[in-house]
Amino acid sequence: MNTMKKLAIVIALPVVLLLSACSVQATSHTDTHASSAPQPTTAVQTDPLLKGFGETITYKDGISVSVSKPAPFTPSMYAAGVVQGQSDVLFNVVVTNHSKENLELLGFPEATSGGQKASVITDLGSNIGNEPTSALLPEQSITWQEGFSVADPTNITLQYRVNFTHEPAIFDSKH
Repeated sequence: MNTMKKLAIVIALPVVLLLSACSVQATSHTDTHASSAPQPTTAVQTDPLLKGFGETITYKDGISVSVSKPAPFTPSMYAAGVVQGQSDVLFNVVVTNHSKENLELLGFPEATSGGQKASVITDLGSNIGNEPTSALLPEQSITWQEGFSVADPTNITLQYRVNFTHEPAIFDSKH
């Protein structure tokens, strides 16, 4: 069943992205009365869906996601996705459902490092890279491990979307 869900996500995601891109309209406007006087500065707002590793992102509906700081690890000889010459890092991902509804988990973490896409490590013998794709009941949490081969272990960005109704949570080593 997990394979079928993953296949459905892989098929549905490009369609959803294509449809959402079609609904975006760009407009431009030139104000001929614009002043050359300096504009007042406003405080920079921080993105509530961007945090550092070890922090927690909480959505308005009570769903929260946290990703631990990366830790070096040695994948087993049966692991897939290991890139020779890169650093292998491991993250603990925790999703907690403080909403009043069941949460259907469908997300798969993705990472970049040093300006490159990081390679996902799947090591099923060690239960690494085995994302949950089931319902998470209210007031429950689930924890699992994700591994990546990264170009620069000091410069990692990891993105995780719990499902299609939530924007991606983004964790970054520079925050």
